[in-house]
Amino acid sequence: MKKIKTVVMLVILSSILTTFSCTKEGKQGIAGTNGINGTVGTNGQDGLSGTNGTNGTNGTNGTNGTDGQDGLGAKTFNFNLTFNAGDTYKTYNGITGYDADDVVLFFMYFETLGTINYWISMPVVLGNVSFIPEFSDQTGLSYVNTYKSDGTAGSPWTSTNTFGFKAVLIKSSQIIANPNIDYTNYYEVKGAFNLKDE
Repeated sequence: MKKIKTVVMLVILSSILTTFSCTKEGKQGIAGTNGINGTVGTNGQDGLSGTNGTNGTNGTNGTNGTDGQDGLGAKTFNFNLTFNAGDTYKTYNGITGYDADDVVLFFMYFETLGTINYWISMPVVLGNVSFIPEFSDQTGLSYVNTYKSDGTAGSPWTSTNTFGFKAVLIKSSQIIANPNIDYTNYYEVKGAFNLKDE
C-alpha cells in the first residue's frame, strides 16, 4: 500500500511541476543603456617618395655596315673614256662576271640638272658624233666606237674629250623575268634591279 501512495504522490507532484513550468514568461525587463562609442583612429602618415635614379650612360655607336651590292642578276660598271684628236674608238675591259647569253646595256653621261645626273642609252648621236658600243662575250672587252654623224670618213675628234659611261650587266634570266622594263631608261633599269650608283 505504501508503494501505491508513493507512486500516487509522485504523479501528483509531477503534474504540479508541469503546470507551473508551462505558465507564461514574466515581463520584459528594462532595456540597458547603450555602451559608449569607441574613439576614431587617426590616419597614418603618407610614405616618403623615393628619389629618382640617375640616367644610364649612352651606348657607343655601332660600326658602319659594309656597302651593299647591286641587285641580284644585274650589276653596274662605271668608267670614263678619253678620246684624243684622230681617235675613232676606245676600249674598256672592266666588265666581269658575265655569261655568254647575258645582256650588257651601255649608257652615256649627258648632263646634270640640280643634283641629278642624266644618262642616255647608247647608241646615241650627240652633236656631230655618233657613239656606238660593242661588247665581246668571249674576251670581256668593250668598245665605244665614234663616227662623224654626217657619215663622212675620218675621226670626229680634233681635240681631247672625256666622257662618262655606265655598262649594266643583266643576267638573261632577269631580262626574261622582267619583259616590261624600258631598258633604254637608266633610272627605270636602276629601280627595277636595285642598282647602286658609284
